[in-house]
Parts: sequence; structure tokens; C-alpha cells
Amino acid sequence: KVDIILAKDLSRIGRKGSRTLTFIDELKEQNVNLILTKDTFGDFNLLEGDDDLLGLSTWFNERYVKEVSKKVKIGMHKQLEKGILLQGPKFGYKKTAKKGELIVDETVQETIKTIFDLYEQGLGMLKICKKLNSEYHFLTPSQVIERDLKQKGKAYKKPVKKLWDMYMIKRILKDEIYIGTLITHKTERYDIHKEGRKVKKENQYKFENHHEAIISKEQFE
Repeated sequence: KVDIILAKDLSRIGRKGSRTLTFIDELKEQNVNLILTKDTFGDFNLLEGDDDLLGLSTWFNERYVKEVSKKVKIGMHKQLEKGILLQGPKFGYKKTAKKGELIVDETVQETIKTIFDLYEQGLGMLKICKKLNSEYHFLTPSQVIERDLKQKGKAYKKPVKKLWDMYMIKRILKDEIYIGTLITHKTERYDIHKEGRKVKKENQYKFENHHEAIISKEQFE
């Protein structure tokens, strides 16, 4: 259905060199023309021009992404080393206008306390889930995110879980953020095309008394 693909340069077609070249080969097979108006090596017409420099052009484009990625990574590390939370606000806390500052979300505070109290009373994670879903009316983490985004006029595009599950409870019970400790650099992406991997504890950044605690250290232990 497509005769021509028109783009400014090859980077607009793709940044991953091998995939971009494979895609261009498929265009040729389908007799689809690719016209680049301002590529690194000048104007380009796939069906009429010389494609000897395509490999070099895709290499330049992929190198550019990697260099930008390195610079961004260095900048992020500097913020993590200072105790600045780069991800969205943690369940139970809100970010303020001041960079790196966290304040207690009073609408969620009681939820956190109840979960730790029930666990301390001897209830397992499954029983806590059942109790939260049948006796309490606490919002789940995704419901809180959805609520906060709606207040800002934004939409939450991920699935919203209306019932508590064991995974939610486990994450809360194991997270030191609720005793005022912030841990950053938990994961790191070693390749721009792959998912992040967990970082060893000795290489993470830990900041005690970083913000107001919701529960005591004694109860957490």
C-alpha cells in the first residue's frame, strides 16, 4: 500500500544499525522507495541512488545514541549519589518541588501502618490481603497513582488493580523507605537495548534518615 517513505535522515528510520539495514532490505524487496532529504552523507534515494554508505550512516546513528546514553547515565548517577529519587513517588510518599525531598502521603499513611501492624500480630501476607480486601477500604498502589494523575488532569495508562495481592504486601514489608531510609541505584541498564539488572547491595546508595518515617525501625525489624 506504500510507495514512498520520506524522512529527514536515516536516524528517523531507526537507531539500531542491523535492524535498520534489514528493514531497508525489506523495502527494496517490496519495491518501496526510501527518500532521505538531509542525511549525514547527503540526499538519498533508495531505488535510484548508491547505498554503499548506508552501513556507515547506521553505525554513526547507533554511536550517537550510545554516547547520549552514557552522558545521561553519568548525570543520573550524580543525582542518585546525592539521594535524589529519580523514579515516580513511592507508595506512601509524595515528591515536593524541592529536588530529592519526600513527604508522607497522609491519605496512604494509615494503609502502611495497618499492614505492618497486621503482620506484627502474626498474620501472613495472604491473610493480610484477604483482610484488606474484605474489611478495609484502602486504595491499592495503582489506584493511588491513578487518583493522583487524575488530579493533575492526566490519565493512568497501565492496568489498575482494585484488589490487594501478596506481591503488593511483600514489597511494602521489605521496603526500608518506610523507616526513613532511601536506597537508590538498585538497578542498572548495561545495554541501551536491554532491560535493567539488579545491582549488588554493596554498590547501591543508602541514605538513612533521608525523610520522615511512617513506622519505627524496631517494628520494621
